[in-house]
Amino acid sequence: MGRQVSTKDSGATCSDIRYGRAMLDGSRSTRWLRGALACAGLGLLAGALEMVGLAGTLRLGLGFGAFFGLGVLDLLAMGLVGLLAGLLAGVVHLAVREEWPSRALAVQAGGAAALLCGWYLWAAAAHLHGGGRDVGAALMAVMPFALGAVVYFNAAYWWRKVELGKEYRMGWLPVASGVALLVTAGAAAAHAERYAGGTGTLSGDRSVLLVTVDGLGHDDVFGPNAPAVTLGDGALRYHDVVSPLPAIRPAAATVLTGLHPLRHGVITDERTLPRGQGTVATVLEHEGYATGAFVSSSDLDASSGLAQGFLVYDDAVHAGPTGLWHLSPVRRLLARGAAHRDAAATTDRTLAWLGRHHDVPFFAWVHYDDPVSDGADGVVAVAAQVARLEAALTEWGVDQTTLRVVVGTYGLRPGVTGEAATEGLSDAVVEVPLLARAPGVPAVVTDIEPQVRLMDVAPTLLGYLKIEGLDPVEGVDLLGYALRTRKAPMWCALVGRDGPDPVADALIGLRNNGIKYVRDLHTGTEHLYDLDDDPDETTDVSGTHGDTLQQARGLVASEATALKKWLEEGR
Repeated sequence: MGRQVSTKDSGATCSDIRYGRAMLDGSRSTRWLRGALACAGLGLLAGALEMVGLAGTLRLGLGFGAFFGLGVLDLLAMGLVGLLAGLLAGVVHLAVREEWPSRALAVQAGGAAALLCGWYLWAAAAHLHGGGRDVGAALMAVMPFALGAVVYFNAAYWWRKVELGKEYRMGWLPVASGVALLVTAGAAAAHAERYAGGTGTLSGDRSVLLVTVDGLGHDDVFGPNAPAVTLGDGALRYHDVVSPLPAIRPAAATVLTGLHPLRHGVITDERTLPRGQGTVATVLEHEGYATGAFVSSSDLDASSGLAQGFLVYDDAVHAGPTGLWHLSPVRRLLARGAAHRDAAATTDRTLAWLGRHHDVPFFAWVHYDDPVSDGADGVVAVAAQVARLEAALTEWGVDQTTLRVVVGTYGLRPGVTGEAATEGLSDAVVEVPLLARAPGVPAVVTDIEPQVRLMDVAPTLLGYLKIEGLDPVEGVDLLGYALRTRKAPMWCALVGRDGPDPVADALIGLRNNGIKYVRDLHTGTEHLYDLDDDPDETTDVSGTHGDTLQQARGLVASEATALKKWLEEGR
């Protein structure tokens, strides 16, 4: 430092001056490290603010201890990010004059603050830019620099006081640590007390338990050697249910919205359900129900858009503490591939939530995907977990007020593994089972043969609860078939692929009155099958059934146009 400071000017004691000078004296590398440690405090505060945000948005339903523990991990990680940002911004020490150490430290703090703010905002700015919203992207991109300037001026003032020996003996890092822990504890308390639903319903309202199973085909339940996936004697058994698009996210979106994928827009596993799209969960959450979802695949995590309306959305399928992958340092720095949670673990989480909410009207969605990874053993595992859910409802005495639906989302081609197991539009892939147990519904028949679709599940759930509000919806209430008030089959447009590329290998088709029609969207190659005479789809009858072929072309014409539009928009 180039000049002397008198105690008369500063109002400080000689020991204060020596202490202040000691913090700034030393080599440039020493000051660089001191500044980086101070920036770690900024990272701690950023982590605390992140936990405040997660307290209101994270839908895992964690208790105080679990959320606080998650917060401590985030503080440690963001403290490290702040330290690294401080080291990067600390290159300023190489350029600033030796007699101005306080200014160098202030620039270092401001630069680190800008980098930390950019950690959260620059990715969002890039997303806005990609969506054509350049003005918003530009504003968001410059905000970190504005924050960096604010931190610089405050740090310059504080470090100047240190330079003059007027600082408090308690350093910035301990203060930042204490504040961050207190804020995180408050966020944990707020998250633990967040609204869980169930208080806005009326006495006598019924509940719904929906179970969807990826890879569960028709023969896995209704075949001659099928494992015992059952809802007990008297359950409704729908033998001819069609999945309009055999893929995990599109099928789940169809079940929840009551819309064909060509209407809700989720035509691949990478598409997101649009914000504001009505689902069974959004309707029931508005009605005051406790709503919880428990999924077994990362393809259905909260980023899929399917979490809308669920007060609890348990997508903790990755290894590590529950919620770890929702923390920005983990999400940004570690590669998160596809992940799976076994059926027993998903049931454990479901029963823990139901144990707290079975005494109020609830809507619980449970998703399993074990048949995809484990084949027949996976079907057996799912059967055991469905039995556990049934036993729990009986134990709690709510089995007579709860509709239970178990439905496959798509099947798998026999003897084929991996992504290719869902290629094509054969019945092995698109025909799925559906079981329902509807207490209080005076069913006339329990084995329903007419063809229905996944779009019919959502209106069935709301119809049982006697609740309206899902608009638009193209499905029908399936309980009408059990009551014999509805008998006609429902035709269904089909969307699929015959190769790994959902765009280049796209298929369009339909299934109606025992007829299967399939057309390659790009080459125009067509196939027609009479499923009544040829259930294995081995003989193409398009050359001998001209009238039927023309009718099929007419039915799917508008659907083919819609599919081409969605595929073009997704390029």
